[in-house]
Amino acid sequence: FTPTRRHFGACDRHDGASSWDPSLLTDLCWRSLSHIQEQKMNNTERLKTCLQRVICDPGFTLAELDTWFSPDYCQQVNGETLDYAAFRQHIAALRGHLAEAAIEFVATLELGERVHSTHLVRATRQDGGTLTCKVSGLFTFRDGRLCHTEEVTCLLAGGKEDADIGSRR
Repeated sequence: FTPTRRHFGACDRHDGASSWDPSLLTDLCWRSLSHIQEQKMNNTERLKTCLQRVICDPGFTLAELDTWFSPDYCQQVNGETLDYAAFRQHIAALRGHLAEAAIEFVATLELGERVHSTHLVRATRQDGGTLTCKVSGLFTFRDGRLCHTEEVTCLLAGGKEDADIGSRR
């Protein structure tokens, strides 16, 4: 599965220009998340798709976390450990705090069930302020879902209120 502009809600208008329709993202691309997991997607593609969906997609709901993360998921970020319940709180807090976000994958490396990713997250808060984070993470998969993450999140730009963005709940 290789996402194209069409997969992320861009559509070609009759005049040849492109327009953005966020409803296409939910309706066309994510209609069946289980179908995505069934495809022969490598773990790097799965990680990128997961993070784009969970962090960036305005149509994402917390109910979908179980599609991407195992029930025993654990995340260590900047010295703090989040179990699955705390991680759900973290994602809910992020979704409430951020109006929009985009991820740029700088580098990825896959070895078996593990993927290392360095990526930049550029986001706009609900209050209009912006932030940029650099994330370095080692993501471990089991049975097609994330089961463990070791992550360091560094705030590159933004206000001091965003210093805890990697673990905020």
